[in-house]
Amino acid sequence: MRKKAIGLSMGRIFLLLAVWGIPFLCPAASANEWHELKGKSLEVIEGSVLDFSKVVPNSPAGAQGWVQIDEVGRLGFAGKSPQRFLCASIVPSPPNGGFPAKEEADRWVAQMQRTGYNLVRLHYVDASLMTGRKGDFDFDPASLDRMHYLMAKLKAAGIYWLVDGLTSDNGAYGNVKPHRWKNLHDLKERLFYDPAALAHWKRLVTALWGKVNPYTGLAPLNDPAMLGMVLVNEGGIAFVSTLDGRYADGLKRPFGAWLATRYANEAALKKAWGSEATSHDRVGVSAEVPDAIRGAGKRSRDFAAFVAERETALYREMEAHVRSRGFKGLVTSYNNWDFNHANGVRNALQWVDMHAYQSLPSRFTSPGSKLPQTSLFDDAGRYGRVLSSARQWGKPFTVTEHGQPFWNQWRFESTAWLPAMAAFQGWDAICQFAELPILLDYADSTLERRQAIHPFSVGADPITRAGERLAALLFRRGDVEPSRTRVILEMDMASLFAGGNVWGQTPERLSRMALVAGTGLAAEGQLAGKPRSRDMRVPLNSGAHGWLDKASNIALKKGFMVGGDPVAQLRKAGLLPASNPTDFSDGVFESDTGQIRLDTPHKTISVATARTVALSVRSGSLDAGPIGLASASGPVTVAVGAVDDQEIEQSKRLLVWVLTDAQNTGMEFADRERTTLKKLGRFPPRIRSVTGQVSIRHGGAAGLKVWAIDQTGRRVANVPARVEKGRLRFALDNVIPEVGPVTYFEVAVR
Repeated sequence: MRKKAIGLSMGRIFLLLAVWGIPFLCPAASANEWHELKGKSLEVIEGSVLDFSKVVPNSPAGAQGWVQIDEVGRLGFAGKSPQRFLCASIVPSPPNGGFPAKEEADRWVAQMQRTGYNLVRLHYVDASLMTGRKGDFDFDPASLDRMHYLMAKLKAAGIYWLVDGLTSDNGAYGNVKPHRWKNLHDLKERLFYDPAALAHWKRLVTALWGKVNPYTGLAPLNDPAMLGMVLVNEGGIAFVSTLDGRYADGLKRPFGAWLATRYANEAALKKAWGSEATSHDRVGVSAEVPDAIRGAGKRSRDFAAFVAERETALYREMEAHVRSRGFKGLVTSYNNWDFNHANGVRNALQWVDMHAYQSLPSRFTSPGSKLPQTSLFDDAGRYGRVLSSARQWGKPFTVTEHGQPFWNQWRFESTAWLPAMAAFQGWDAICQFAELPILLDYADSTLERRQAIHPFSVGADPITRAGERLAALLFRRGDVEPSRTRVILEMDMASLFAGGNVWGQTPERLSRMALVAGTGLAAEGQLAGKPRSRDMRVPLNSGAHGWLDKASNIALKKGFMVGGDPVAQLRKAGLLPASNPTDFSDGVFESDTGQIRLDTPHKTISVATARTVALSVRSGSLDAGPIGLASASGPVTVAVGAVDDQEIEQSKRLLVWVLTDAQNTGMEFADRERTTLKKLGRFPPRIRSVTGQVSIRHGGAAGLKVWAIDQTGRRVANVPARVEKGRLRFALDNVIPEVGPVTYFEVAVR
């Protein structure tokens, strides 16, 4: 397995790891710090405080026609407000049980509705349907039927689909041994130079997604419940080549042919390349590919421009194919890495999709596997900023893979912060990467991924599973307001490759603007027309020396470089309130709406809206809006959300989250930092305890009562509470006598 700390998604990790589960490592803890979760059922009870099917209700998928792109690049339906999508990720690999049988599928879909999902990403379907098959395109009929049934049930429940045209390098080739995650065919790489590979892709898409689903009466390609297709998941030439450690020899001939569009002959090439040119470089015939993946020489510069044109041309041909089959949904590709090169290519796409993570395990769950115990505070939420730096104004933007996965002990930080960031930035969909977003119980199982929490086991992990409900409120319901400002980072497409900075990224200080204001890219001149009053345009080409607020057409500071103080420029332009405490030097960041604050020195996060408030601390006290947290004994995210669509201070039913950390029973680490896995352990999960005090300012505080809630939403214990000066106060203790640890409390009228 190869990894990249930020921006590498799971496409190739699954290629090497996802089929066969392996063990983990974990550190010692005192006996009273971790408590075994009681009860095996995880199915949320209809009508309980955890049932979000009425909080964020779904309308039938496809009933309003195909999802469309409005005039500003947002997703929605004709004549309707923009629609946000909270996405569940499903990887139907053998260790997860493949596609569920019909009875289990019914239960899955009910639980997805009750979580607040309105979109599902079906990932690695090609590998799943071809598991154990000997002939090409010989999809397993039982698995295909199960997939069709699941898709039909999702559609009926108002949950759209997002799929890959190709995920596995083996595509639909048969007789792949020892398993589908061993790359035998290099299909993603060959697509760029082998016509047989492209023909295989076209047949795969037609056979898989063009086949009529007997449960809907439509082929998915013709069904408006299909929101979009990623033509090839993580299929950029540079990314695939990085995993292989080299550029493919098959690119030599097309590279040589491309050079004929730039140079008249070998003499002209040698004049341009100088000593880098060799006798093997023949204009119009063949040319050597660069030795270094991220080289900066003249050969590498031309090769990057060639790759950009090759990737764009492949996208166009693939898009034309799915359109010819009647698909009217969204299409995209090249959905990872935020380098200038990738951003330039994505500028030609209909929709931009992106992947990024806070940290990733090195060898999944094998003994010795390492997962960095990095926190959002270590790099000012860089993984979220990487996503924002790839967003492009005027196009839909989705995140189909994100996460701060198990066993990162600080993953409670992302439960509120990432969905709040997504809502603030105005993204269209977010999908925390999961193999199984839903787990029905902690019962004994013969399936590897249903025996313990694994990385990306969202359904099995009490922390990340609870975070999906926070996302349903903060992001999908829209409790967090979008930014009032639009910072436009202008890419000079003409000089991008000529300047040799194709492997550059958005400068760190400009990237941090995403914590303060709406941020995204655009090609220079792409957003021409009447400027918005709260636009700030920042040229990114190497010759840019000034920030220019084109709304007022005033140069804000002559000679201002991108390494200066962006916050000062926002204030000078009147785009940031003077009271905003953001200071890049001090590591304090507050959104221009005032709702989100990331305080890296004190390691606190607050998200404060009228209907939901979330507070993350390492210990101690923090308050925001009507919610106060006092004397927290350890790391925790405490959130309070109104589930009756009222504001917190008037709500008659509130859900309280208490999210710390969870491990498997018997989990062991080789180091105190919990970086290196020694033993994965098994269910049931054990949750880290925390104590403190919670207070809620409420107009009817005297009429409220508090209960501890189990994983199904059932009230399991009364919690003493008192009212002081219009605030409901109760002890925060997530370990209830005779009940065990809990992650939720309910506050409701008596």
